[in-house]
Amino acid sequence: MKQSIIFVIKNSNEKLIFVFDIQNMLSDFFAKINTNDKMIYFSDNKTLINYNDYIINILDKNLINFLLANIEYSAKCLELLNIELLNKNLEFANNIWKICVFDNMFFNMPFTLSDVIFIPYNYIKSSINENLLLKNNINKSFCKTLIHEKIHLLQRYNQENWNNYITKNTNWKILNNNNIFYNYSLINNNKIIYNPDTYYIANIFIYFINNKKYYGQMILNSKNEIKNIWCEIIYSNNKLNLYPISYSISKYEHPYEELAYELSNKLIQ
Repeated sequence: MKQSIIFVIKNSNEKLIFVFDIQNMLSDFFAKINTNDKMIYFSDNKTLINYNDYIINILDKNLINFLLANIEYSAKCLELLNIELLNKNLEFANNIWKICVFDNMFFNMPFTLSDVIFIPYNYIKSSINENLLLKNNINKSFCKTLIHEKIHLLQRYNQENWNNYITKNTNWKILNNNNIFYNYSLINNNKIIYNPDTYYIANIFIYFINNKKYYGQMILNSKNEIKNIWCEIIYSNNKLNLYPISYSISKYEHPYEELAYELSNKLIQ
């Protein structure tokens, strides 16, 4: 197995590490979500025995330089993050950016597992192409993605701080009773998708508004589109039952996602 490659960014405390071994991370993810539908997370016909087959080995110097420049810029922007949300976990090296470049899995969308940021190869290439006329090799839209995913890592390693902030400052609340029952007959055969950025969280977050409680869920519909559906939480027969509704309560199904988008947009103008 190819070893990780480390780049130290000049005049900065930041380090870029390319990760090439994701076998255990993905195996743990699928074991924890306990799904028989893991094929939906992959868009080719590989046997899924070796998840490392989906990694792209970065050889393009222009691509590497692009990542280094945008990581440095993103790190400076992250210094402006609310002090309540900054990293306080000694187990998480905030200045290290572990990146895995991949293709043909997880709907070719950026995501995180463990302390690694996964970025689709085609997204990096398209971001470079958009960036040709800009100064200093910086693509602010791409930097928003880097910050968004870095925020997910801060959330993963500092859950108590983020949960306290969420319950104090948003309409999201933690549901103390985790005994929720999904009425699966009402989701029209859509497939539930587990978000790698939030699947690990033990607490169930609900959206509380107008004296009603709602729960958001990511799904894959019949058109192979990732969407969010919302359910009203109704207590009956000594159970908390989820009943899908036809309208949206929030743009994002989870407060960790909501804050990752909101804060990355604020930090980069």
